[in-house]
Amino acid sequence: MGLRPGLRKIYSRSSFVDTASWGTVVSEAESVLRSESFLSDCIINAILKHATFADAIVALLSNHFASSSTSQEQWASLFTTVYQEGIVYDDKDMMSAENIGLLDLCAVRDRDPAAQGLVNPFLYFKGYKALQAHRIAHILWRNGRKDVALYVQSRCSELWSVDIHPAAVIGVGLLIDHGTGVVIGETAVVGTNCSFLHGVTLGSTGKARGDRHPKLGNDILVGCSATILGNIVIGSNTKIGSGSIVLKSLPCCVTAVGNPARIVGRSKCTSAGSMMDLAMHNVQYCLEIKDMFDEEKGSITQHVHLDPYQVAIIIIIIIIIIIIIIFIIPYHTNTLIFTHAYAYI
Repeated sequence: MGLRPGLRKIYSRSSFVDTASWGTVVSEAESVLRSESFLSDCIINAILKHATFADAIVALLSNHFASSSTSQEQWASLFTTVYQEGIVYDDKDMMSAENIGLLDLCAVRDRDPAAQGLVNPFLYFKGYKALQAHRIAHILWRNGRKDVALYVQSRCSELWSVDIHPAAVIGVGLLIDHGTGVVIGETAVVGTNCSFLHGVTLGSTGKARGDRHPKLGNDILVGCSATILGNIVIGSNTKIGSGSIVLKSLPCCVTAVGNPARIVGRSKCTSAGSMMDLAMHNVQYCLEIKDMFDEEKGSITQHVHLDPYQVAIIIIIIIIIIIIIIFIIPYHTNTLIFTHAYAYI
């Protein structure tokens, strides 16, 4: 999917998450199996019996998706076609769903302290599983199978309350923490190494068709229940506070909070999405930032803006200080000298 002029810069910087092989996942699963025999059937059927990540994720998702109308075998047959050699998720990174899936898994391990490795998010985290279901749906959508892609989206929404349109383009290494209530619209674009908390919405502002959803750069952190609406641009390494409603484009490396969202400072880290600074501690706060966003350079020029009343008060205080220095202090000094002199005489 091509980017409109001026957007390429916001996608230019991102450090990819560390990768891991399927063998790493298998080794970890064997360790879990030795420590907890109750999980033996689960671990064996979901991980140890499969030679590749593709085989394992197909089995895992098809078991979840199975219903009275579509069997596990039917879902498995459909999903397997997506993981065939030579099929890529999109034309930007030219990566297969299998490679992206392992990178997504590492992103969860690295950023979510509850993960405690690779096995737990693979088996239990619905945000991760919903994202892999979207990867499948997107490839089906790209290959002209739009009706079945929408069916995958529908089942994903029913199972995990995560609603991602198959046409949305999501970069490598997205963390969807908790997952519940996440909505990503049809023309949305999300860069690499971003992190979303539960309840995040990338939506439109009305019923108009066409390009109508947000475009997010790399390394972005979006707090829980934050809403980003319309065909706007969110620059890389930006933090959006929980509960914020973003209606206008934001430049790179800033922090925005509130309803409507306003820039309150700029990020001091190099990857907001990886740092997971949800309490907004690693932020350089300002009284007010007046941004002049150059889309080509992705830059921000800062000015500290003072209210006219604040300026008037500062001027009055300065005048009072000058009067005290010139008139009052010398008067009291002279009075004190004469008093001491008179007492001496």
